[in-house]
Amino acid sequence: MASSSTRTVAVLNYGDVAYHGSLTGRRIQSPITAVAVTPKGNGYLLVSAGGAVYAFGDVILHGSLVGRQLASPIVAVALSPDAKGYLLRRVERYRGSPLATRKHSRSTVARPVRRSSR
Repeated sequence: MASSSTRTVAVLNYGDVAYHGSLTGRRIQSPITAVAVTPKGNGYLLVSAGGAVYAFGDVILHGSLVGRQLASPIVAVALSPDAKGYLLRRVERYRGSPLATRKHSRSTVARPVRRSSR
C-alpha cells in the first residue's frame, strides 16, 4: 500500500506583486510543479504533478485532472490571454529514458473540461 504524504505549500510575494492566498495548511497529494499568473497580476494558478489545479485571486477554476490516471506528471500550465481558460501540459517518456529528447519523448496537452454558464 502506498503511503500518502502531506506537503506544505506557501506562496511568498515580493515587491509589488499581490498575495492572493496559498495552500498552507491544506493537504495535497503531489508536489506543485507549475504556476501561472494572470496578465494583470490579480491572480494565479498552482498546479500539482497529479493534475490538481488551485485558483487564487481573479482566476476562474474550470476543472482539473484529479481522479484521472495520468501517464506522466503535469509539468506546466498556460493561461489563455484573457485568463478565462488554461492548458495543462505533461511530458511522456519512452523506453525508460529520463532525458527529454526528440527521439524518446513527446509533449501532450490535457485540456480541462469547461463548464458552461447557464
